[in-house]
Amino acid sequence: MPHTPPAVPAPPAAARDPRALLLPAGRALDRLDLPGLAVADLYDTAGAAFYDAFVGEVSADVVDLLRTAVAQRGPALDLACGSGRLTLPLAQRGLEVTAVDLSTAMLARLRDRLQACGTAVASRVRTVCADMTALKLGERYASVLLAATSIVLVPASRRPAFFAAVRRHLAPGGLFVFDYHVHDPQALARQPETVRVLPAPHGPGFVLSFQHFDLAAREETVNFYVENITTGGVTTRHLYTTRKQIFFWPELQADLTAAGLRVREHRRAGRAGTTRLVVCQALNGGDLR
Repeated sequence: MPHTPPAVPAPPAAARDPRALLLPAGRALDRLDLPGLAVADLYDTAGAAFYDAFVGEVSADVVDLLRTAVAQRGPALDLACGSGRLTLPLAQRGLEVTAVDLSTAMLARLRDRLQACGTAVASRVRTVCADMTALKLGERYASVLLAATSIVLVPASRRPAFFAAVRRHLAPGGLFVFDYHVHDPQALARQPETVRVLPAPHGPGFVLSFQHFDLAAREETVNFYVENITTGGVTTRHLYTTRKQIFFWPELQADLTAAGLRVREHRRAGRAGTTRLVVCQALNGGDLR
């Protein structure tokens, strides 16, 4: 059976000191003073390369969003676009795409991939480095998309502003589509920490994944320790950190309604059964205020 890596969301809305997010196991590894160990945010230059290799350039989690956007037959706004797992197939299907991300490293990787796609595809994509929770592009789109369960990277305090930003970028009849991971609070309370050993995404090596769920703070912290052996026999070591938000559907639904977004569809997505797809429409059309 092929290895399916865990979902890793796209870049967060603000830069952090990566060592501030080290879990006890990560701190212990850091203190070992392993030769060449580098600690970095999951979405900076080094982390972006690991993210792409770990998740893969093409992933089944974007299929539902891709189908919806293509059916809308209009320009698409891809939020937290990363290196283009959704942006590229949208452009390859003839859609004009505005790709927004806060990570300059991710956008650089997207532009490199666009160059490899040729002029026809690359000309359909505009990249924007911006905070998606305060976005004001002055344009409307047939579809606004947030893939890879990246809603977990929007703090609860910023969700109202984010959903308001989404609404003002929706064209009349436009759709906002996103997915999210369903948490079981009782299961998290019983087992607030997980450790997994995974194969390295490229070359001989391994990945140690450490997760800590803090229900009181509504935060999940993730550390990835990655060790690879290069073709020259040199061992490389990296420790990547990130943080996600923990939330539950009633909270999301309330924030969507308050922002003037009506839920048209809320259904199970993906094979694991722990992901939900949400399709929304502005109650009275979008606005550009």
